[in-house]
Amino acid sequence: MLTTPAWQGHTRCVEEPGLAVRASDADREAVVEALRDHYFAGRIDVEEFTERVELAYAARTLDELGQVERELPAVARPEPARRKPWLAPGNMSFAVRIHTRRAPEAAVDDVLADVFTRLAGLGYQPLDEEPAKRVFVRFRRPTWTIVVAVLLFPFGLLALLYRERSEVVVAAATTEHGLTAVDMYGTAPLAIRRAIRDRAMLPPD
Repeated sequence: MLTTPAWQGHTRCVEEPGLAVRASDADREAVVEALRDHYFAGRIDVEEFTERVELAYAARTLDELGQVERELPAVARPEPARRKPWLAPGNMSFAVRIHTRRAPEAAVDDVLADVFTRLAGLGYQPLDEEPAKRVFVRFRRPTWTIVVAVLLFPFGLLALLYRERSEVVVAAATTEHGLTAVDMYGTAPLAIRRAIRDRAMLPPD
C-alpha cells in the first residue's frame, strides 16, 4: 500500500494551490535514502536506481520529487544494523554516501585513488567516464555455469555463454550547503566493499 512519500516528513513549507513548492536539500536526501532501501530490497535495479537518484538531485519542486518515488511503496527508516549487509561475503549490492569539501571532479578522483587498484585487480573495466561520474563494469562466468555444462552435456554448454555483470558507480554532486556528496553504489565483492567502507569512515576533508 502506498503511503506518505519520504520527502513529506522533511519539509516545513506550506503548499498553496497552484504554487510549486521548492524542494530543500533535506527533502532530496530523504528521497535518495528511500531509493537506497528500495535498491537493497530488489524493487529497482542498479540502472533504475541511478536514473532515479539523478532525478532526485535534479528535482527543484516537491512535485518533481514525488514523481521520483512513483510506483514505489514507502519504507520505514532503517536501523543502523541494516547498513551492514554489504560487508557479508560474496558479490553483493551496496550504496554509500560520503561528504567532502572538495569540488565534485576532485572528490571522485580522491575516492577512486583509494579503491581503483582493487577494482582493476578484480577485473572491473571503465565503462563511462565523466568529470564527476565514473562507471566500472565486470563480466565473469559464475561457477554454476560450469556445473550445468558438465551435468547436462552437451546442451548444458549453452550455460557457458552466460556472464554475470557487476557494476560500480562513483558520482559526485554539490549540495545546497556547499559540500560535495559522493555516492558509491552498485554490486561488488567483499574486497571492494570493504575498501569503500573504510574510505567512507574517514572524516570529511
